[in-house]
Amino acid sequence: MAINPSRLKRAWIVVKWIWRSITVMVLVSLAVSVPLFWRWTAQHDAELLQGSQVISTAKGDIEVAVVGEGVPILQLHGSPGGYDQPLTRHNVRPNQPTTMRTISISRPGYLRTPLASGRTYEEQADLYAALLDTLQLKRVIVQGSSGGSYSALQFALRHPDRASALILYAPDLGSQQGRSSFVGSRPEDFGRWLVTSRLLFPFFGAFLAKGLDVHDGYERDLVTRVIRSTLPARLHSAGRKNDLEQRTNPAIDRWPVEQIRMPTLIVHGTADRNTSYERSVALAARIPGAKLVSIVDGDHLVSFTRAEEVSRAINGFIAGLPESVRGRATTGLERSGSGR
Repeated sequence: MAINPSRLKRAWIVVKWIWRSITVMVLVSLAVSVPLFWRWTAQHDAELLQGSQVISTAKGDIEVAVVGEGVPILQLHGSPGGYDQPLTRHNVRPNQPTTMRTISISRPGYLRTPLASGRTYEEQADLYAALLDTLQLKRVIVQGSSGGSYSALQFALRHPDRASALILYAPDLGSQQGRSSFVGSRPEDFGRWLVTSRLLFPFFGAFLAKGLDVHDGYERDLVTRVIRSTLPARLHSAGRKNDLEQRTNPAIDRWPVEQIRMPTLIVHGTADRNTSYERSVALAARIPGAKLVSIVDGDHLVSFTRAEEVSRAINGFIAGLPESVRGRATTGLERSGSGR
């Protein structure tokens, strides 16, 4: 069948019109969103500075934020992240009552904690112990999330007298060979910021976190904040690169976790593609008395998409600790004036 030249010409005109329209829309969107992104970045950086202090310890400087009153819990964020990541729920609901005193830190290489304060997970564990000395804390519950689980385990192994209990959320214990280097950039920052904007989040939210209700304001704000806590890359790149480097150490596979004798809880989603649920099953079997809570069909962000379920597991674990353990954990808690 012969092609009508006039129809082909009209079709080509329509295609060009559509293409030009899309190009114009993209350019206009960029012209509007880029200034908003830079404004948000400046505000975000300012809030990070205001929300924490840098404390000098015998092992180096470390960035710390302390929120709430009650039993102290040392929070170790994932990769990438910073002190603000574990405080996501507090930031969304700052007036929510709590019985915990959260001591949230930026691990070495993240935000204002210099990498020199602790490159290896062993050095990081010693840094945390030095922080407790500076804060005049005898013992704490330590919680390591995702990439923070490595140094949490080392803290439990190297300083068992300073940890009253161990909580691991979505850990991934084991050496990981062949991991690519982390390269963060402004375009990547912009992309993460853009997909978590109110305009695009309803379309991309389901891809960012499995089971997320994009119309639930609480869930939406939690996931948005935790993703944006990885921005900007320039304040996280040193720590992220170091984490990837440290995880290639085959000695991790020989860590004597069987020696851990403190109450231990592991929480992990069964559909997590970022860290291995199977490794958590194996880890729970190796730590004497460890309890594994499996969140069925939960992915890596299950603590935000199914926050009540995860919080119930963690809060129940803490409430079940002997009073003598929780009491000793709070002894000697004083705020230090050595921050800046």
